[in-house]
This record gives sequence, structure tokens and C-alpha cells, in this order.
Amino acid sequence: MFYFAGMLPDVYIFNPTCEMAVQNGTSSFQPNARLQKFEEDLDLLPLPFTGTKDYLLVNKLPSTAFLKQFEQGGWKLPSFRLIREIAKDKLFQESSKGFLRPWGWSPAMHHKLKSLKTSCSQQFHQLPTAEWNPDHRQLYSRETALKILQEVSIRNHSLIQIDKKMYPVVCFSADEVQKLLKQWGKIVLKAPWSSSGRGIQIFKLGEWRSFHKQWIHGTIQKHGKIMVEPFLKKESDLAFQFYIDEKKLVRFLGVSWFRTNSNGQYMLNYINRFPPAFSTKAMAFFQRVKDEIASSLQECIQQSKIAREYYGYLGVDAMLIRDENDALQIHPCLEINLRYNMGILALRLGELVHPASKGEFHVFFDPKSSFKSFCREYSKNFPVTYQDGRFRNGFIPLTEPLETNTFGAWMILT
Repeated sequence: MFYFAGMLPDVYIFNPTCEMAVQNGTSSFQPNARLQKFEEDLDLLPLPFTGTKDYLLVNKLPSTAFLKQFEQGGWKLPSFRLIREIAKDKLFQESSKGFLRPWGWSPAMHHKLKSLKTSCSQQFHQLPTAEWNPDHRQLYSRETALKILQEVSIRNHSLIQIDKKMYPVVCFSADEVQKLLKQWGKIVLKAPWSSSGRGIQIFKLGEWRSFHKQWIHGTIQKHGKIMVEPFLKKESDLAFQFYIDEKKLVRFLGVSWFRTNSNGQYMLNYINRFPPAFSTKAMAFFQRVKDEIASSLQECIQQSKIAREYYGYLGVDAMLIRDENDALQIHPCLEINLRYNMGILALRLGELVHPASKGEFHVFFDPKSSFKSFCREYSKNFPVTYQDGRFRNGFIPLTEPLETNTFGAWMILT
């Protein structure tokens, strides 16, 4: 399912704030302190995609004791390099490499990795993502997802998809937003460049406050516009995962299932399983529409600028919903993530664990505690077991449990 380069080592780095960096547009972009901490604490997340010849750039070298569990689980571990030392490590800069594989590209990431580019393969330099093009900025906007949604709707029977009158609207003023609030009753406001539940506000008629107006004005001032959507009656979150290869061919990899909270913020992904509360009727509906939607998304992306100007993994967030008559429908394209994402990570984890294993992937956050304390308790209650040289059951931290870490990533298998 997954795509890896040839004989030369690839270089990986975790930068989940790439959309914010794209919107910022400068090579000097830095996320706020909390998001910097998020990136630092979770810098091992690309580990499942790496191989023994590869490099993973990190803020702190992982301990041998922590990595031992992955060796027991059959993972092929890379070499590690400290991000802060790359600029002065001439030997590493000049050593032959295949591809640079950040979590996502942005002007800031191109600047950070520029010293490594000259030693990359010819194949890397032929990619549309090898250098930043200002035109790439619009690809990362939620407006691109809206265009794909409109194209997909042409290819599919309208009864399985949300009505066009429920499509997102691009607004340029608070007055336009207020009109849609009166029309829909409850709305979701989204900044054009953001992801993973950031840059989102949800409120309903009667809750219009000065705070909302200020947020709208601030978003429009920063982004030039704001996306407004009706609040939909959700049955389940899912994402269609794709890969665009060196020949600019869009390949469908599978569907990942995830869960968000009431504010639309990411909570977890399921590994080798459907959501536990998934009804028989919803399952039957999904099985009926899956191939049609996946094929339409694939065709639309293939014919779009995305296929010509992007290379690598991408996820299309979708949603199973119920309409006003409680009938099941699908929203096939809420947003498009042109980067590695938690859904593609969950699919990869599903390949690495024992075939009989099912579970969940979570991101930990607790400002009042540490990831180490959390892992200590869970490891005691759910000890890890192995079968046939792979993880089989139990609790597995995917980032190192440290007292200084307020963020962490883990999976639990049954």
C-alpha cells in the first residue's frame, strides 16, 4: 500500500503546522509556543514510515530502551539526527540522499531543509514539490477542497451526497456570515488555511456575540476571507487517503476512520477497525457508496492542479451524515490535507501490527501532567504482547514518555 523510494536514504521531519506556515508565506515562520511544543514532543511520529537506511530529524534523540519495543515489534528503525545540528553538519549535508519527506511542505520547511537539497537524488529535484512555488499556496486552501467537492458532485448520484445548498460558502464580511447563520441556524466557521480542528468556530442562532464578530474580522483580515458551512448531523468521520507518485498518478490507498470532539478537534483514529458505534445501516450505506466516492475523488484530483503541482500523501476528510429526514448521506470532501496525516499514519500502523490486531491511535495532551505519568499507568494496566514478531495486544507509546512532555502519541491494541 505504501510508497517508498529507492536505495538512497530519505530524510523525515515532523511539522504538522505546515498549513499555518503556508498561509504565513515566509521562510521565518514559527508557530506559537504551544504548537512548537506539540511539534517537539511528537517529533517521532514519522517513525512508522521510515526504514533502516533513512534519517529522522528530531529535537531530542530517543533512548535505546524506548526504541527496543519497536525492534521487538519488527519495525525497521532509521538513524536519528538532531534538527539543531543540521546547519553545521557538513558531512550529513553532503552525503547522498534520496528524497526529503517532511510531514508537509511550506516556505519555512523549504528554508529549514535547504542545506540538504543539493545532495538529494535527481528524482527528488524533478518533483513539483522540490522547490516552493507561490502558486502552491492556493492548493492548501479550503477553497481547493470546495472546488473538488463541486467536481465530485457532477459525477455522483445526488441522493447519496449532501444537497448543494449545504455546500460551504466563501464570505468576505461579518454581515455575509450573519445572513448564513439566519439561513442555516447553526454554522461552522473555518479559516481558509488551517487544519486538524484549528481555525474553527461553531455557534448557532442566538449565540451571536462580540467575540464571534471579532474572530470573524480577525480571520478575514489575516486570510482575506472566511469559509462558512452549515452544521451537519454527523454519523461518523472518515477520510479517503491517496498518494500522488513521481509520474503524477493519483493512487487510492484506503479509508481511515477517526473521531473529533464537539468543536471539530481531532481525538483519535481507529486501527484496522470501524468505529465501535457504527450501525449496520451505516455500514451498508458506506459499502454501497465507498467505491463510487473514492473513484470520483481520484478522478477529480487527477484532473486538478493538485496532481500536477503536488507529490506525496494526501487525505480527503469526509463525513457520513443524516439529512433533515434522517436519511444517510455522505459529504465527500470537507477538506484536503496535502501532507502526511493521522489517517495515513493509522493505515500504516495497521500494516505494521499483527494482522489480527485492532485498536486506536491517540494523541495525548494534559498541561497538568506528563506523558510519562500517563504511560506508566496505562502500561501497567495494558501490558504489550507480541506475536509472530509484531505488536499483538496492549498499550504502546509511539513517542517517548518523558516528564517534560505534555504531548504524546500512543496506540492500544486488542
